[in-house]
Amino acid sequence: WDIIPNLAIDFLVPWTFAFIPLHVAGRIMLAATLLLPVIGTVAYSRAMFGGRSFWPLGSFLVAYNFLFLLGFHNLLLSYGLALLSAALFYKLLRGSVIVSSAVMVVCTIVTFFTHIAGLGLLLALIFVHKAFYALESWPDWRAVARKAIVQGAGFAVILLGPIALYTLSPFADTEVRNLWIIGPYKLNFLLSPVLNYYSYLDLATAALLMCGFVVCVLSGRVSVSAATCLLLGALFIAYPYLPFILKTGAYVDVRLTIFMGFLLFCAFIPRNMPRPIIIGVGLLFASLFVLRTAVVAYVWYGHNQDLADVRHAIQPVEPGSRVLAVVVPGPGIDGFMEAGDPALQPGAAKSRYISLIGLPTYWHMPGLLLMEKRAYWPLLFAADNKQPVRVLPPYREISDPAGHPPFYEGLAVDDLSASDLQTYPYVAHWRSQFDYVLVLNAQLAGDLGGFLPDRLEFMEQTGFAALFRVRKQGLPVP
Repeated sequence: WDIIPNLAIDFLVPWTFAFIPLHVAGRIMLAATLLLPVIGTVAYSRAMFGGRSFWPLGSFLVAYNFLFLLGFHNLLLSYGLALLSAALFYKLLRGSVIVSSAVMVVCTIVTFFTHIAGLGLLLALIFVHKAFYALESWPDWRAVARKAIVQGAGFAVILLGPIALYTLSPFADTEVRNLWIIGPYKLNFLLSPVLNYYSYLDLATAALLMCGFVVCVLSGRVSVSAATCLLLGALFIAYPYLPFILKTGAYVDVRLTIFMGFLLFCAFIPRNMPRPIIIGVGLLFASLFVLRTAVVAYVWYGHNQDLADVRHAIQPVEPGSRVLAVVVPGPGIDGFMEAGDPALQPGAAKSRYISLIGLPTYWHMPGLLLMEKRAYWPLLFAADNKQPVRVLPPYREISDPAGHPPFYEGLAVDDLSASDLQTYPYVAHWRSQFDYVLVLNAQLAGDLGGFLPDRLEFMEQTGFAALFRVRKQGLPVP
């Protein structure tokens, strides 16, 4: 254990294994990840505007978002905590600054250990509300100055804990390696709050939300939170300039778009709308939510076949084995990622790619090797600055906790380029370091029975997955 700002699942899940199976605990965790940001959105909106409204419940439409499907569950839990904490802070803001600061010290520390991105957004929410509270006394600048000093001192106290924890964490000493992306991907990622598996449905959801937002604003029948709108606008302006990778964290810019998706339902609330419009919009949103949920359920049900293929393929793997997972890329490879369109792949499950972006969602399915076969797989999340998991020798030499699987054709290359070796450092001597090779998306390559027979012994191919035993160098081929 260490002071790591990314520990929600590690705190909450392992102790449950004493009385519930691992996969059940995982489903409960998924449910919490799905619900907590929505609960936080409702609570924060109600704290600011008072009363009850169906509008913040519209955040259910962004619950099944891009990062949820990629598994960023600590992040999303921290968003829920940030919004709940912001709701509590707004309630306490006009009371004792000592009380509000003490409560927020606890909330920020808890959010820090959940995920550092949620902490940053919580601090931003606290700051803007403090600033607007001080400005309420304008044009009495003396009163503004007094409030600013008092609230600023309270904010400084709130900052002390997170700053101290960050300084003591291994994340603070991580090498800074930033990467920016531009062009179509940057634009497509703006739709991340509504992206899952069907692009037409996702685009229709985004269009409906924007139309609802515009209609409400133009009608003038809304109550607006100036502080939240300011923060929302600032995040939107900052988005194009943010890196895709910051230190060892990926999708840094995308994380903001997801939070903006929830924050949109907190920035304003419709007021005095005609009852037929309320009923009509409510039914439309509810129907769309049911449809999107049904789509996700349908896609996940279809995903069972891929899971069954992987489980069947890895049956021969012995405990303690080292397994190299590789992928057959889908149509379209663009820069830093494999892009895939299931429509171009006969029989491909929708669950393998996220709409518009085309990013694969199956890269971490070999995690089943650890959970069910007690075998090693090099992409286990075990970064010293992110997880309380340590890989021991000799496995540590082939560990790549922030990597992604290489393409299967690379196994036929004897002299990999310097770029490939930097991206896939554990592949350089794969024949001596691994016992098995697991191929994902295998059906795109056809029959793999004759693939590299001098290096690999074919064992099983079951549609989505294929397994080979590695022929060690220097041993004769039967």
